[in-house]
Amino acid sequence: MPRQVSTAAAAQLVASYVRMAVFVSAQFLSETSYVWSGFGPITTPAGLAVPAQTWKGLGALGSIGTIAEDSTLTAQGITIGLSGIDPDLLGDCMAEVQQGLPVNIYLVFFNADGTIIDGIMCYSGRMDQPSFDEGVDKCTITIACENRLSDLQRASQRRYTYQDQAQRYPADKGLRYIAQSQDWNGGWGQGSDWSNAVVAATSAFAGPWAGIGGGR
Repeated sequence: MPRQVSTAAAAQLVASYVRMAVFVSAQFLSETSYVWSGFGPITTPAGLAVPAQTWKGLGALGSIGTIAEDSTLTAQGITIGLSGIDPDLLGDCMAEVQQGLPVNIYLVFFNADGTIIDGIMCYSGRMDQPSFDEGVDKCTITIACENRLSDLQRASQRRYTYQDQAQRYPADKGLRYIAQSQDWNGGWGQGSDWSNAVVAATSAFAGPWAGIGGGR
């Protein structure tokens, strides 16, 4: 998919030596988590492609599946994982995951001194089904994420009714007669009572003025 890439980020993509890390923002039921692939907390400044937040470092505890794209409109999903979870906290962690909540993944570039140059969004999707692998003393949670293009494969739940339209636009009255129009038996077009009345009225009005301005 096309992306907005700053000049600084574009220069890093073609550089011979690149310092970068992966940043992930994932919304859960109680809060949005901001984590990155390094160690310790790091704060991103405002004005970049990455949200200005303080991100927690997961190091080797976090994992991300392959992000694949092609030239067709194919909904490519990914997986994100978190290991080292206390088994006693597994239930609470699983309860925080809900289908449809947003997940964004960024690729962030750094200078030699560790300051952030800029970043690009490399994936944007929604959470799907979580799964877990329970070990003796630690657990791993894996969350499948689906691309937003998968919405194109779902049937729309919206309807052309006044009630449905009012849910999104309460002041819009454009569909208030849609139900009555389904049972309407009136004529429409040539030959209907309405069109005949219009023709008769037009003829009656034009009669006294017939011939004025004509070519004969």
